[in-house]
Amino acid sequence: MGLRYTEADCPATWKIFRPGKSFPEDTSSIASLQQASRWLQDCLENHRQCGSRSKHELPYRVIDVGRPDSETSVRLYESHGEFDHYVSLSHCWGKFQMIKTERASLSLRKRGITWSSLPPTFQDAITFVRNLGLRYIWIDSLCIIQDDKADWEIESAKMAQIYMNSLLTLAVTKSASAEEGCFVVTPAEDRTFAITGSTKDGTPYTIYARRPVYHLGGAFARHKDLFPLFYRAWCYQERLLAPRILQFNPRELMWECCEVSACECSLSCPTFPDKQRHSKALTQGSDPKSFNDRWRHMVVDYAKLDLTYESDRLPALSGAAKQMQPHRSGKYLAGL
Repeated sequence: MGLRYTEADCPATWKIFRPGKSFPEDTSSIASLQQASRWLQDCLENHRQCGSRSKHELPYRVIDVGRPDSETSVRLYESHGEFDHYVSLSHCWGKFQMIKTERASLSLRKRGITWSSLPPTFQDAITFVRNLGLRYIWIDSLCIIQDDKADWEIESAKMAQIYMNSLLTLAVTKSASAEEGCFVVTPAEDRTFAITGSTKDGTPYTIYARRPVYHLGGAFARHKDLFPLFYRAWCYQERLLAPRILQFNPRELMWECCEVSACECSLSCPTFPDKQRHSKALTQGSDPKSFNDRWRHMVVDYAKLDLTYESDRLPALSGAAKQMQPHRSGKYLAGL
């Protein structure tokens, strides 16, 4: 006699999956990389609102990730107007001392960056970019000279365009610092497992279950520790402006672009509805009142977010403001 266990018998804290449904246990796995590649390819081929697959001019400084089989070929590269695909990184700096580019270390970074000097988040992001077959990634702390006010003002003013022109943005949503890395391995007790048995008439069945995965939505409001990146003010315009975002969440990878939201568990993914609304409004055009309302919602949402330096309050929204300016009748005045 088989185990008589049906969906109705499963605890409310567990989710039921169709037979054969698997769930990745490690977001650094080949399966997760393949899923990310499928999302990216589908977006590039089928999504009109997300922009073309054309190469854009590289930012002034990018990280050249070098050869996939080498840990010593990472270096800071100053471009010369050439066009190529690149990835941008959105992450929390955290309170730990993190590698930066400063005026004194600029020439050293251009010669090469020791792999061991990079925090786990940077190592994981570079590894992921290499596995996607791409060569360049833009990381703010390394690509902007942090102790040079003039360079910071020039390069930070370009950040909106940098995210808008990147082929893909990697958002390390799960980590509060660069020391926590991008990837996560699901604990054994939370992994998908199968329950097999047979019904009263002898028909065999298999039920797949696991603990629910927190998505952005209700969990976002209740669990700040799960998605620390999205409570950072700098991240807000990065999410609005980037055409495609791959999120490294606490349990899975999640895809977000101007047309689609998707996740590895294949369940409904409450996410950032403003991104799709924002993109649709800019693409299709709208009446001035709609843009005024859109701007007010942006300001309200943005004002709730955290900044390490209050002086960044206006710069961290300047890119989104510039994008909205042509669609509004008034003139944007910052700093009054």
